[in-house]
Amino acid sequence: MGTLAGASLTFLFQRINASRAEEAARAERLRERRIAAYASFAEKLMEWRRTQVIRSSIPLQSVQPSIPEVDAVKDENRRARAAAWTAFYQVKLVVDDSDLDDLARAALEATRNMKRAKTKRDINAAGDEVRARLEGFLIPAAAQIIA
Repeated sequence: MGTLAGASLTFLFQRINASRAEEAARAERLRERRIAAYASFAEKLMEWRRTQVIRSSIPLQSVQPSIPEVDAVKDENRRARAAAWTAFYQVKLVVDDSDLDDLARAALEATRNMKRAKTKRDINAAGDEVRARLEGFLIPAAAQIIA
């Protein structure tokens, strides 16, 4: 009887420990995915910001025929924008906090709004806004990862 009770308790504790280990491993995988998604988002957003600055320095709505250099800038900007949106969607897949989702979207929208800048001062201010919005996302995102 004692052996049966001992074996049953051992089995129960092993199941509990296995369940805890599985839960810890799952939480660690999610943490790693979040780190990768948040870092990628920051990288892609800053790359889009960079192309927005370059884009603002040339007249894109000119009536001139297509100029290869201008076309290349437009293409690079479109690629950077697509990469930033893709990274944002990766964030959405791993974030479980609607406030963080909103902060990431605000950083994305600030980058999009850079195209409205008309002067060098405006583009610099818009670029600073992107950095501030990105930091506004990354600080609570990092706190979530560390917690």
